[in-house]
This record gives sequence, structure tokens and C-alpha cells, in this order.
Amino acid sequence: MEINVCSSCGGKVEFSPQDKALKCVNCGNIYPIEYKQQVVKHPIMDYSVSAHLDAWHKENRAYKCKVCGAQVTFNKYDIATNCQYCHTSSLMPLKDLPGFKPEKVIPFKIDKNRAKDEFKSRVLKRKFLPNDFRKNLPTTDMGATYLSAFNFECFVSASYKGRQRISSTERDRNGRTRTVTSYRYFSGNIEKQFDNLVVEASDKINQDEIASILPYDFSESYDYDNKFIKGYNVGYYNQTIAEAQEVAKQDALHQVEQAIRRKYSSIDSLTVNPTYSNIKYNYTLLPAYFVNFSYKNKPYINVMNGQMGAIGGKLPKSPIKITLFVLMILLVLGLPILFILLAGG
Repeated sequence: MEINVCSSCGGKVEFSPQDKALKCVNCGNIYPIEYKQQVVKHPIMDYSVSAHLDAWHKENRAYKCKVCGAQVTFNKYDIATNCQYCHTSSLMPLKDLPGFKPEKVIPFKIDKNRAKDEFKSRVLKRKFLPNDFRKNLPTTDMGATYLSAFNFECFVSASYKGRQRISSTERDRNGRTRTVTSYRYFSGNIEKQFDNLVVEASDKINQDEIASILPYDFSESYDYDNKFIKGYNVGYYNQTIAEAQEVAKQDALHQVEQAIRRKYSSIDSLTVNPTYSNIKYNYTLLPAYFVNFSYKNKPYINVMNGQMGAIGGKLPKSPIKITLFVLMILLVLGLPILFILLAGG
């Protein structure tokens, strides 16, 4: 049975991360959710399923609120919104969604009351914040949103070859030093299994921003149930699975290259030839908070992982603190050179 309002007081109900259930915002009445969890990743069989999304994304849609009967307008990418009259959470019927339907959801773990304190705590750990910003962190409301994402798994087998730059310092008979550079060639093979390559599929965030708040704990993902998203905004996906797959491949390749670079120091050049197999995916909703604020008339947008708490986005930085830090690094790096020069003189 779909629960739209509290059966005790008629108040608004929404998902409560603290209670892991639906909760009335007025009287606190709890409505349990049956959590279902199973592996549903599947092969990519048909790219054309997203081909007709363009027409669907170009128009808004209107439905009647199930509580007060008022017209509720959904923007082109929204599948959940609140009635502007009675503030009841309204969900677009799944049958009206073209293409893929949400399959998994990671529920919010950080509730709306705790989100602001969590955000401030993590911001204060960042370096180079201006002192006046640190003392008066933004207190604007945080928007809670489920982000649409494709979660891929794949196996990568790759051959590689590259060159290492090897530098050494020699001293001649007169005590003068010089740097000698030589090269060593290497090659090999690497295999790596990827289970959770997250590709954003929402108009609310880009790939760099979603990467900045990873990871999500997918062991806490559950079969989609609209009870999880009551009281929250939800954005529908806006790219094809084919486009998302290419992003996932590039992410996997980047991680393979990083693994190779950890194995060989001072790599001068590197060529990797990957082969991808057993590619599977699912369509998952991920919890996130958005914080918009201004500092010295400049707008900033930050995003926070609604499950694990990681934050991403740009923050104000103090030019003075950065300059002092760079000067300190240059001083530390310059002292050994100065000692060598003095010793050689």
C-alpha cells in the first residue's frame, strides 16, 4: 500500500535515515519499509532504449496530487517533487518513465538535521580557508537529492609498455656535481576486476563532482522502492547507457594506469592496450546534499555524499595562506641545494 500521508494525523510522511523507515514529520508515527536486496546487474543488451528520451526531456509533465488534488508539475528531469499546496511528496508513476527504471537505491544515512553539522565539520578540515569564512561558515539550507547513476562492473585485461627515467647525481674529480639521466624500458600484463564504476547520469552533477564524493557503500544498496525517496528530490537520467559505458571504461583504464605507475617509479612514457569483458550495470539512485552559498559576491556550489559524508566542489581559498605555504616548500627544497653549493664552493 502506498503511504502518502500519516494515518494518525494526516501529516506529511518522508523517509527518515535515522529510523530507516517512513516517518510523519508532525507526530513522528513510523511506517516500516521492507528492505529487499539482490544482485541485479545485467549485460548491456540494447542501446536504443534511451534513444527516445530527448522528446521526453523537452517538456514538463503535470499530475494530480493524491492528497489534495492540486496539479503538480514535474520538471523535465524530475521523477519526484513536492506538492506546492500541501507539500506532500509526489512521485511520477514508474509506468510513465521511458527507458530504464530505477533498479537500486542507496538510502540517505545522514539525515537532514545532521547534514549541516556534518558538512561544516568536513569543511573545517580543508586547508587554506580564509579566516573570516572559517569563522562564519555558510548556514544555508541543504537540498537533499537522489542522483541518478549507472553502476558498472567489468573485467579488464591489458598489456602495457613504457619507459622509466632514471636520474643520478655524479661528482667529478674537481668536486663539481652533475645530473646523469638514463632510461629503462619495461612491459607486462595486468588484470583487474572492477565492481562499482559509478557514472553520473543526472543533470544535477557532472562526473568530476560525483568522483569527488565517492565512494558509496553499495553493500547498503537495496531494490528500488518509492518509499525511500519520499520527501526528497530525484533527478531522472539524461544520457544513454552507451555514453555512460564509455565513461566507465575510461575510469577503469585510468585506474589500471595508476596501478602500473605505482609499480614502476619515474615513468617517462606509458602505453596501455586494454580489453574489456563481462560488462554489466544497473541504474542506481545515490543520496547527496547540495549547498549553494556566496562568499565575497562569488557563488559556490558544494555537494556532499548523503551516505558516507564526503564533500566535493570548490571552496574559498586564502591567497595569503597559499603563498606562505609555497614559500615554505621552496625554502625546504632549496636548503639542500644551498648546502651542496656551499660545500662545492
